[in-house]
Amino acid sequence: MRHILLLLGGLCSVFVLGPLGTLALAVIIVTMRAWKRLRSERSTIAATRRQLPDAVDVIVLGIRAGLTPVHAFAELGPTLPPPLAAHFAAVTMRHQHGERFADALDALHEAPDDMLRPLATALARAERYGEPLAPVLDRLADESRRTRRRQAETSARQLPVRMCFPLACCTLPAFVLLTIVPLLAGTFTSIRGNVP
Repeated sequence: MRHILLLLGGLCSVFVLGPLGTLALAVIIVTMRAWKRLRSERSTIAATRRQLPDAVDVIVLGIRAGLTPVHAFAELGPTLPPPLAAHFAAVTMRHQHGERFADALDALHEAPDDMLRPLATALARAERYGEPLAPVLDRLADESRRTRRRQAETSARQLPVRMCFPLACCTLPAFVLLTIVPLLAGTFTSIRGNVP
Protein backbone atom coordinates (compact mmCIF):
# COMPACT_ATOMS: atom_id res chain seq x y z
CA MET A 1 0.00 0.00 0.00
CA ARG A 2 2.83 2.36 0.87
CA HIS A 3 4.59 1.70 -2.43
CA ILE A 4 1.41 2.43 -4.36
CA LEU A 5 1.00 5.76 -2.54
CA LEU A 6 4.63 6.66 -3.25
CA LEU A 7 4.17 5.81 -6.93
CA LEU A 8 1.00 7.89 -7.17
CA GLY A 9 2.67 10.80 -5.37
CA GLY A 10 5.63 10.56 -7.74
CA LEU A 11 3.38 10.58 -10.81
CA CYS A 12 1.42 13.57 -9.51
CA SER A 13 4.62 15.47 -8.76
CA VAL A 14 5.91 14.75 -12.29
CA PHE A 15 2.77 16.36 -13.72
CA VAL A 16 2.86 19.31 -11.32
CA LEU A 17 6.60 19.97 -10.93
CA GLY A 18 8.02 18.32 -14.00
CA PRO A 19 10.80 15.73 -14.04
CA LEU A 20 13.55 17.99 -12.69
CA GLY A 21 11.31 19.37 -9.94
CA THR A 22 10.31 15.83 -8.96
CA LEU A 23 13.95 14.76 -8.88
CA ALA A 24 14.86 17.76 -6.72
CA LEU A 25 11.94 17.02 -4.38
CA ALA A 26 13.01 13.36 -4.11
CA VAL A 27 16.58 14.36 -3.28
CA ILE A 28 15.34 16.78 -0.62
CA ILE A 29 13.06 14.14 0.95
CA VAL A 30 15.79 11.47 1.00
CA THR A 31 18.30 13.94 2.45
CA MET A 32 15.89 15.07 5.16
CA ARG A 33 15.12 11.47 6.16
CA ALA A 34 18.81 10.58 6.34
CA TRP A 35 19.49 13.73 8.36
CA LYS A 36 16.67 12.91 10.81
CA ARG A 37 17.90 9.34 11.20
CA LEU A 38 21.47 10.53 11.79
CA ARG A 39 20.31 13.12 14.30
CA SER A 40 18.22 10.51 16.13
CA GLU A 41 21.17 8.14 16.30
CA ARG A 42 23.44 10.89 17.61
CA SER A 43 20.96 11.89 20.30
CA THR A 44 20.56 8.24 21.35
CA ILE A 45 24.34 7.83 21.58
CA ALA A 46 24.66 11.06 23.57
CA ALA A 47 21.88 9.99 25.96
CA THR A 48 23.51 6.60 26.41
CA ARG A 49 26.88 8.20 27.13
CA ARG A 50 25.31 10.48 29.76
CA GLN A 51 23.64 7.50 31.47
CA LEU A 52 26.63 5.16 31.35
CA PRO A 53 28.31 6.26 34.62
CA ASP A 54 25.05 5.77 36.51
CA ALA A 55 24.60 2.32 34.96
CA VAL A 56 28.10 1.26 35.93
CA ASP A 57 27.51 2.60 39.45
CA VAL A 58 24.29 0.59 39.74
CA ILE A 59 26.05 -2.61 38.67
CA VAL A 60 28.98 -1.90 41.05
CA LEU A 61 26.58 -1.29 43.93
CA GLY A 62 24.73 -4.51 43.15
CA ILE A 63 27.96 -6.52 43.08
CA ARG A 64 29.21 -4.90 46.28
CA ALA A 65 25.87 -5.68 47.91
CA GLY A 66 26.52 -9.36 47.33
CA LEU A 67 24.99 -10.05 43.93
CA THR A 68 26.97 -11.97 41.39
CA PRO A 69 27.46 -10.16 38.08
CA VAL A 70 24.86 -12.49 36.52
CA HIS A 71 22.28 -11.60 39.15
CA ALA A 72 23.24 -7.92 39.06
CA PHE A 73 22.50 -7.85 35.34
CA ALA A 74 19.24 -9.77 35.75
CA GLU A 75 17.96 -7.74 38.71
CA LEU A 76 19.31 -4.26 38.01
CA GLY A 77 19.38 -4.22 34.20
CA PRO A 78 15.64 -3.53 33.82
CA THR A 79 15.93 -0.50 36.13
CA LEU A 80 18.37 1.23 33.79
CA PRO A 81 17.28 3.84 31.22
CA PRO A 82 15.96 2.43 27.92
CA PRO A 83 19.02 2.60 25.66
CA LEU A 84 21.18 0.78 28.20
CA ALA A 85 18.49 -1.54 29.53
CA ALA A 86 18.15 -3.19 26.12
CA HIS A 87 21.83 -4.12 26.02
CA PHE A 88 21.79 -5.45 29.57
CA ALA A 89 18.59 -7.41 28.85
CA ALA A 90 20.28 -8.96 25.80
CA VAL A 91 23.10 -10.23 28.02
CA THR A 92 20.61 -11.69 30.51
CA MET A 93 18.57 -13.32 27.74
CA ARG A 94 21.64 -14.89 26.12
CA HIS A 95 22.77 -16.21 29.50
CA GLN A 96 19.33 -17.66 30.21
CA HIS A 97 19.44 -19.42 26.83
CA GLY A 98 22.52 -21.35 27.88
CA GLU A 99 25.54 -19.23 27.05
CA ARG A 100 28.24 -18.71 29.62
CA PHE A 101 28.01 -15.27 31.18
CA ALA A 102 31.43 -14.30 29.81
CA ASP A 103 30.24 -15.19 26.29
CA ALA A 104 26.85 -13.53 26.77
CA LEU A 105 28.66 -10.27 27.56
CA ASP A 106 29.45 -10.01 23.84
CA ALA A 107 25.97 -8.46 23.51
CA LEU A 108 27.42 -5.35 25.15
CA HIS A 109 29.80 -4.97 22.19
CA GLU A 110 26.79 -4.10 20.02
CA ALA A 111 26.33 -0.78 21.84
CA PRO A 112 27.12 2.24 19.67
CA ASP A 113 30.68 3.59 19.71
CA ASP A 114 31.82 0.55 21.74
CA MET A 115 30.98 2.47 24.89
CA LEU A 116 30.12 -0.70 26.84
CA ARG A 117 33.17 -2.66 25.64
CA PRO A 118 35.35 -1.83 28.72
CA LEU A 119 32.58 -2.98 31.06
CA ALA A 120 32.07 -6.19 29.07
CA THR A 121 35.81 -6.86 28.97
CA ALA A 122 36.23 -6.33 32.73
CA LEU A 123 33.29 -8.56 33.61
CA ALA A 124 34.38 -11.27 31.15
CA ARG A 125 37.94 -11.30 32.53
CA ALA A 126 36.61 -11.57 36.06
CA GLU A 127 34.34 -14.43 35.01
CA ARG A 128 36.97 -16.32 33.00
CA TYR A 129 40.18 -15.67 34.93
CA GLY A 130 38.99 -14.73 38.40
CA GLU A 131 40.40 -11.20 38.33
CA PRO A 132 39.23 -8.89 41.13
CA LEU A 133 36.17 -7.08 39.90
CA ALA A 134 35.52 -4.19 42.30
CA PRO A 135 38.68 -2.13 41.57
CA VAL A 136 38.20 -2.49 37.82
CA LEU A 137 34.55 -1.46 38.00
CA ASP A 138 35.41 1.50 40.23
CA ARG A 139 38.01 2.61 37.66
CA LEU A 140 35.46 2.22 34.84
CA ALA A 141 32.90 4.26 36.76
CA ASP A 142 35.48 7.01 37.39
CA GLU A 143 36.52 7.06 33.73
CA SER A 144 32.93 7.27 32.51
CA ARG A 145 32.21 10.12 34.95
CA ARG A 146 35.29 11.99 33.70
CA THR A 147 34.18 11.42 30.12
CA ARG A 148 30.72 12.77 30.93
CA ARG A 149 32.28 15.83 32.60
CA ARG A 150 34.54 16.46 29.57
CA GLN A 151 31.55 16.21 27.23
CA ALA A 152 29.59 18.65 29.37
CA GLU A 153 32.52 21.09 29.34
CA THR A 154 32.84 20.75 25.56
CA SER A 155 29.14 21.38 25.15
CA ALA A 156 29.39 24.44 27.39
CA ARG A 157 32.27 25.79 25.29
CA GLN A 158 30.19 25.37 22.12
CA LEU A 159 27.27 27.34 23.55
CA PRO A 160 28.55 30.82 22.58
CA VAL A 161 28.99 29.66 18.98
CA ARG A 162 25.47 28.23 18.95
CA MET A 163 24.10 31.47 20.37
CA CYS A 164 25.58 33.54 17.54
CA PHE A 165 22.79 32.60 15.13
CA PRO A 166 19.87 33.64 17.37
CA LEU A 167 21.78 36.76 18.37
CA ALA A 168 22.51 37.77 14.80
CA CYS A 169 19.11 36.82 13.36
CA CYS A 170 16.74 37.82 16.16
CA THR A 171 18.23 40.21 18.68
CA LEU A 172 20.21 42.51 16.39
CA PRO A 173 17.39 43.05 13.87
CA ALA A 174 15.01 43.79 16.74
CA PHE A 175 17.51 46.28 18.16
CA VAL A 176 17.83 47.98 14.78
CA LEU A 177 14.05 48.14 14.29
CA LEU A 178 13.33 49.45 17.77
CA THR A 179 16.14 51.97 18.20
CA ILE A 180 17.91 52.89 14.97
CA VAL A 181 14.89 53.06 12.61
CA PRO A 182 12.83 55.44 14.82
CA LEU A 183 15.92 57.61 15.31
CA LEU A 184 16.55 57.78 11.56
CA ALA A 185 12.86 58.41 10.85
CA GLY A 186 12.85 61.28 13.34
CA THR A 187 16.02 62.71 11.83
CA PHE A 188 14.66 62.54 8.27
CA THR A 189 11.38 64.10 9.38
CA SER A 190 13.18 67.01 11.08
CA ILE A 191 15.43 67.49 8.03
CA ARG A 192 12.38 67.60 5.71
CA GLY A 193 10.67 70.08 7.96
CA ASN A 194 13.73 72.43 7.91
CA VAL A 195 14.14 72.34 4.11
CA PRO A 196 12.51 75.49 2.54
